[in-house]
Amino acid sequence: MDKIILIENFGGLGDNLQFSTLPEEFKEQKNLDFYIHNSTYESLRNKEIFTLVWEMNPYFKGISDESPNAGRVHRYPTKENMICDIEQLHGLECKNNNFKLYYEPKNIGDVDILFDLTSTSLRNDYINSFDNLKLIIDEILSNNYSNVNFVDFKKLNSENYLQLFEIPNSKKIEINSIFEYCDAISSCRNFVGLQSGGSHLAKTYQKKYNYNITLIEPSWFDGWRFGDINYLKLN
Repeated sequence: MDKIILIENFGGLGDNLQFSTLPEEFKEQKNLDFYIHNSTYESLRNKEIFTLVWEMNPYFKGISDESPNAGRVHRYPTKENMICDIEQLHGLECKNNNFKLYYEPKNIGDVDILFDLTSTSLRNDYINSFDNLKLIIDEILSNNYSNVNFVDFKKLNSENYLQLFEIPNSKKIEINSIFEYCDAISSCRNFVGLQSGGSHLAKTYQKKYNYNITLIEPSWFDGWRFGDINYLKLN
């Protein structure tokens, strides 16, 4: 094996972020160059994901049509450190406990609490628990945040990027690119999201920019866990 070619065909932000430490670790630990398979690129829901996760990574070498030999991880031995699990499942020593991005966000000003109540893969699960979701949001807002904001994905013409509901008198932060999304998240003091790529993006920058994360998830969901996140279950 003279190179690593990763395949991951779900196409979402979180689907790609989960492998974001591999290019550097394969180079540092095994001196192997890292590529993604062409089908991985074609599967991306938003090509800006490619720029953010892969193209800006200095250890990423490009796109390949050769047979893939990495990716497609559907089991996580610990469910406590997803990134460590993935590195070990690829024959690497565990070196990371967070996703890795090389974009440096810009501060957009004071954002007390930022909501992103969007989800692509699990949208129907949240809709089916709408009343319970609203109760949880009301409880969060009972803390009297001074500046409540929702992300507004204006240019993404899909119901998956519409907020499941909006709060009266809340402000909107217009998001026109994945990089503006990084900027908004890293500028907030509190982030509230669903099980989605946005929550994984928030985790990526949390340690550096020191904000709180609350993640609301369906009652049946039994996925990985990260430290420093407040998980709330829908009944």
